[in-house]
Amino acid sequence: MSHGKRLMNKPLEGVVVRLGKMMKTTTVLQNNYYYNYKYDLYVKRTKKVHLHDPNGIARMGDLIRFRQCRPISKLKHHEVVEVLWRQPTTAFLEANPEFESLSRGALVNSRNDFDLMASREEQRQMEKQLKRADKKAKDAATMAKDATTSA
Repeated sequence: MSHGKRLMNKPLEGVVVRLGKMMKTTTVLQNNYYYNYKYDLYVKRTKKVHLHDPNGIARMGDLIRFRQCRPISKLKHHEVVEVLWRQPTTAFLEANPEFESLSRGALVNSRNDFDLMASREEQRQMEKQLKRADKKAKDAATMAKDATTSA
């Protein structure tokens, strides 16, 4: 090749973090580790990569393999190769509770790369539920305390 960069054929991996905003496009979070000699430790760099997904095989939370390709648009320079691990759906987990340990947490613990929550909205809902449960527990404790002091 006389001009330009040579395409990198090394397969890359990442977790799907965004779907459905653009047709045939998925957004993947790609982690890259490099060694910093000055501080003598590994540093993690994360970037979002837009992928071309013509068949629409990727879903939120899936671990996929992708590779570099010719520029398809201004942002898309990669394409989906295969799905390595599929995020179980909530309907499947409700129907088969024995597979609860196969949810995303098991993969995260083995790879230590990805966040446990798929979206901020789920995190906020979990926090609200925990606050409500704490408030109910405190109310019950104060009522019990009042009942013992008055008796």
